[in-house]
Amino acid sequence: MGAFVEFENVSKIYKTGDVEVHALTDASFEIQKGEFCVIVGESGAGKTTLLNILGGMDTLSKGTVRMDGRDISHFNRTQLENYRRYDIGFVFQFYNLIPNLTALENVEIAAQLCTDAIPAEDVLRAVGLHDRMQNFPAQLSGGEQQRVSIARALVGNPEILILDDSASALDYVTEKALRGALSALPNKPTVFIVSQRTSSLRHADKILVLDNGALVGCGTHDVLLENCSVYREIYDSQFGGKEAYLPTIVLLLALAVVSVLCSLYIPVLVGDAIDAIIGKEQVNFAVILPKLFTCAVLIGCAALAQWLMNVCGNKVTYNTIRDMREAAFKKIHRLPFSYLDAHETGDIVSRIIADVDQFADGLLMGFSQLFTGVVTIIGTIGFMLSVNVWTTLVVVL
Repeated sequence: MGAFVEFENVSKIYKTGDVEVHALTDASFEIQKGEFCVIVGESGAGKTTLLNILGGMDTLSKGTVRMDGRDISHFNRTQLENYRRYDIGFVFQFYNLIPNLTALENVEIAAQLCTDAIPAEDVLRAVGLHDRMQNFPAQLSGGEQQRVSIARALVGNPEILILDDSASALDYVTEKALRGALSALPNKPTVFIVSQRTSSLRHADKILVLDNGALVGCGTHDVLLENCSVYREIYDSQFGGKEAYLPTIVLLLALAVVSVLCSLYIPVLVGDAIDAIIGKEQVNFAVILPKLFTCAVLIGCAALAQWLMNVCGNKVTYNTIRDMREAAFKKIHRLPFSYLDAHETGDIVSRIIADVDQFADGLLMGFSQLFTGVVTIIGTIGFMLSVNVWTTLVVVL
């Protein structure tokens, strides 16, 4: 039995006069029925071109595309119209909801064009909008409008669901609703999605990696991380900072421990050296010099640890602020029109910038100091406990 979707040496060339743009070059892959396929690649890599060819929105220059054994690359105009209407569910980058129709009516109007439609109420419940069916698009948030567009694409019970760049803005709730809706459908569609979410990549049955129009990788997340350099670069550039939080914070904690231990042990060595001098008729340099040398080494280690803490703290701060700004930018795009109408754009942007900048200032000023302070308190209490438990309890309590 063959694959459900097959691309065989598919190329797409756009011509403008004598100029040729190779948007897709000799792409070949196979996807089984019901699989969840994620497409990744930099801007201009050919993601949208691939999806448009698969969805019957564009023609190919050469090669063959098969869906369930049918060669769609040679469909005539009528066959392509039927293919798009009955076999494809397309969620566009812009939701294109009809503003004077409710969420339910927006989905119902799409159901009327299909022969095997699922009840619109059932699909809206599946995407978590059971209590928003009678709301108009202007009364919905950006994420809720996105779920309406997903429900509209699913109501026709399509064989293939395609989500273009709109999927890159899926929040956690919407992505969870999408997965729930797919599981609830009687005929689970094969999904092609352009996504930048870590959860989508990790849970994908197959990932297609595009680079300058060429398909350079096809497989699961773990396989591609090991074998595809382009995928590793894309993944690290988008998620490396977020995944680096935990190891960087662990390193910060370790450096703080080193700094505090050095700071606590230096006075002990200095005290021993002083004791070796005071009251002695002859100074024993064989005892004092190693202690002083150890003190110098510990001072250097403490200074180096403090410098590395500042570097790591600045890195965590930069990544945190970057992620906050990205989240704020996406939040603005998900705000309902009614909110945007009631507030000045400058006020919204200024408030976000001010909040992020204040948070950034706090992080930059106190990140390493916070770690050092916490470890110092813990280290001091531990040192006191090693000397005398009861005295420590009296001091602490």
